[in-house]
Amino acid sequence: MLFAILWLQRWAGSGPVATSLRRLSSIDWTVVGVLSCASAAIVLTNSELLLRLYPSLVNLGLLTAFGTTLVRGPSMIEKFSRLGNPNLPPAAVRHTRRVMQV
Repeated sequence: MLFAILWLQRWAGSGPVATSLRRLSSIDWTVVGVLSCASAAIVLTNSELLLRLYPSLVNLGLLTAFGTTLVRGPSMIEKFSRLGNPNLPPAAVRHTRRVMQV
């Protein structure tokens, strides 16, 4: 965990990773924080129950992250598509939104 934090600090200053980190919304950071706290709690308490609940927490976090992009836009799939082609035509944007809704 500490190694991951140090790695993020190293790359947060410049480069493509820093750009990606700056694009995260407050909800994304909240999901990351909750999952990090759950991971730390599992390590510190050695709780089997928390360990068994962790996959459900991850799924809930992904549902939250993807679901909020449907409400606030642009959808997560549109963001992924724009990584390969920044100039998506309007028809492609509508298609990515429909795929996201499904």
